[in-house]
Amino acid sequence: MNNWIKDNCVFLWTLLIAIGVIVFGAAYSSTLGEISGAFMSWVSYYFGWLYILSIVAFIGFCLWISLSKYGKVKLGKDDEKPEFSTFSWYAMLFCGSTGIGLVFWSIAEPLSHYAAPPFGIEAGTMEAIDFSIRTCYLHWGITQWVCFAVVGLGVAYFQFRKGKNAQLSNLLTPFVGEKRTNGWFGKFIDGFSVVVSFAGVATSLGLGVSQICGGLEHLFGIPKTQETIMWIIIFITLVFIISAISGVYKGIKLLSNFNTLLALALLTIAFIVGPKITILNNLTNSVGQHIQYFFKDVFMINAFGDNDWVMNWRVFYYAWFVAWVPFVGMFVARISKGRTIREFIMGVVIVPTVFTIIWLSVFSAIALSTVQGWSIESVQQLIASPETAVFIVFSQYPLSKVISVMICVLLGVFFITSADSATYSLSVMTTNGNINPPVYKKVVWGVVVATIAYILLSAGSLKPLQTISIAATLPFLIVMIAMMPALVKDLRETIKQ
Repeated sequence: MNNWIKDNCVFLWTLLIAIGVIVFGAAYSSTLGEISGAFMSWVSYYFGWLYILSIVAFIGFCLWISLSKYGKVKLGKDDEKPEFSTFSWYAMLFCGSTGIGLVFWSIAEPLSHYAAPPFGIEAGTMEAIDFSIRTCYLHWGITQWVCFAVVGLGVAYFQFRKGKNAQLSNLLTPFVGEKRTNGWFGKFIDGFSVVVSFAGVATSLGLGVSQICGGLEHLFGIPKTQETIMWIIIFITLVFIISAISGVYKGIKLLSNFNTLLALALLTIAFIVGPKITILNNLTNSVGQHIQYFFKDVFMINAFGDNDWVMNWRVFYYAWFVAWVPFVGMFVARISKGRTIREFIMGVVIVPTVFTIIWLSVFSAIALSTVQGWSIESVQQLIASPETAVFIVFSQYPLSKVISVMICVLLGVFFITSADSATYSLSVMTTNGNINPPVYKKVVWGVVVATIAYILLSAGSLKPLQTISIAATLPFLIVMIAMMPALVKDLRETIKQ
């Protein structure tokens, strides 16, 4: 018994925290909201600059290491081949990470920046349109994927090349040594990663359920009640727990392949029914805008002016990505065995970024074309309920019912695959890095994540936990920064051997 407690100390104390969050969130949701709001404001004001510079550093690091001599190093033994086909690998990368957020915000976010741009840009103008689209590219493109790549690369390298377990604390071994990594310091890093992960995952999955409810209400008149939310969460939770139990090779792989094909079909249909010339012109112009203003946008922060927009959108997003990093990085590492570092960066950063830009160019053009001639107040009223915005916009186009059903199915499977990969990663992180964690831990974490999402949706807002989980990423951001030189230090020794 004592040995079991010792081996599962991270699992036990993080589970206790999760239960505490569920109880406190149910009983004192307004208090949680006040605390989280104050915490996030403090972090944004004093450390917003650090999040911005860190994202720039991650981009530079990924570019440099892929082009350097280390790019040829294999994440595994020199003769090992990739475990998954290229298509399945890309599919799992996309579906196991932030695909659900991309669908949720692909209509609402460009309209939000169009109707309420930062200080200095007039709402509803061409300048606001250009800014809104390239901002979506930045938020959902390279900035999020480099975060996942930095940690995923480190975990994959130390696990498959160096033969260590899949613990995030191992990435700091070159700096702190084996003794500290295996001691309380390592346990703290691993446990903190779990806490950041389950909070971030629960809020993101809550967004998915909220949009599914919006779709069901729009399509079939099913009201968004606590009972509706409960049954959706119960059904999807059962599916993703079964999928997680069946393992990466069966459940996650098959669902990811299906959902990627469905996403490609939806993208094609949206292009066909949408304003095709506008979409193509939008893609051409916005990519040019994104390249031209990239450095200005990524470094955007005012030294003497108003930073409310920057903190509420850009820094908030960067911190949200860091909240997803522990579990996404762990999952990305798990499915990347046998790839070289250069292949890894190409697959985890470049390909998803290109797909995201294509996806957003189609959906943003449809959204912005739809609201041309609307008053700013009408656009703001539409985006006040982002979970239904996508259905309302597509109701103006042919095949709207088909598209709406496809979006609901896509969201449901995204929910399953994201929760599936999160459940797997949380189980690994709380089983001393064992890539074949016991079934009961997958079930426990699946129930915990689903319960947190239900409690917060029932209380009326996901914002408190989302905000506090994002604000709590500050210490982990510092750990991520340290991971880069630690990885290079070990790679240098590997090259010498």
